[in-house]
Amino acid sequence: MGEPSFLDRIFEMERRLNELEANIGWGTRPHGSTHVDGGSDEFSVAGLSGVLADAQNADKLQGRAVSAAAPADANVLTWVAASTNWAPAAPSTPTVPYDLSYYRRTGATANRYYTMPMTATNLSATATPAANSLNAHPLVVARGVTLDTIAIKVTTAAGTLARLGIYNDDGNLYPSSLVLDAGTVSTTTTGVKTITISQSLAKGLYWLAILANGAVYITAVAQADIIPILGVESGLYGPGTEYYIAYTYGALPTTFPASATLYYGNTGAIFVRISAYT
Repeated sequence: MGEPSFLDRIFEMERRLNELEANIGWGTRPHGSTHVDGGSDEFSVAGLSGVLADAQNADKLQGRAVSAAAPADANVLTWVAASTNWAPAAPSTPTVPYDLSYYRRTGATANRYYTMPMTATNLSATATPAANSLNAHPLVVARGVTLDTIAIKVTTAAGTLARLGIYNDDGNLYPSSLVLDAGTVSTTTTGVKTITISQSLAKGLYWLAILANGAVYITAVAQADIIPILGVESGLYGPGTEYYIAYTYGALPTTFPASATLYYGNTGAIFVRISAYT
C-alpha cells in the first residue's frame, strides 16, 4: 500500500478532531461553564471595573476597607483602628534601648534604689549639702516609670529636717519646673530615710533635689564615679556633678531658681525606687 494522499490526510485529521470534540465536549466547554454566573466556581468581580485584563484597584484587604489616600514615598499599608481601614503610613520605628538606664528592677520585693548616672562600685563617699542650700543632681529615666519611694542616707546627723523633691529638665541640662515636693525626712539620726510617694515619670531627664535646714552629711557618689553628662568645666579639670543655690529652708520652689552654681566634686545622692514601668 502506498503513502496516503494529501486528501486522505485531511480526512484523517478531520476524523481525529471530531473524536477529540466528542471526548472533551469542545463544542459545549463544560469546564468553562462552571466559571460563569451561577457556576460552581464562578469568578467574582466584586469591586472590579471593566474586564479582568484591565488594571484594577482593590478597595478591600481581608474584607476590610482600604483608604483612598495617596501614599508618600516609603509608606507602608497600616491598619488604623480608629478609622477601621487600611491606610498608607510611615513605618514605625522600634523602641531600642540605647542606655543601661533602660534596665531597672521594680517593686518592693526587689527593693532596688537608683540615683544619678554612675559607675561606682561602692558608696563610701559622703557629702554635705549646706544648710539653706537647694541642691539637685540628674536622674536619667530611659522609659516611663512609677516611683514609690524617694530616700537619702544620713551618715552624720545635723539640723532637723531635709526636704526632697523632683524637678523637670529645661531641655538644656538645667532643672526647671517642680514635679514633686515629696515632703521631709528627719536628719536628727543616722540611717536610711525614706518618703513614700506615687509619682509617674515619662522617659526623659529629671533632677532629684534636697533642701535641708542643717549641714547634714549624706551618702554620696564620688566625682570620679559619676558619668559626666553635665560636661567638663572650661578649665578641663573635672566633670560637673550637681547644681546648688542658696535658698531659705521651706517648701521647694515651683521653678528651680536661675543662675545656680555647677558643682564639681563628691555629690550627695538622692535615691528613688521604681514600683512599675508605665
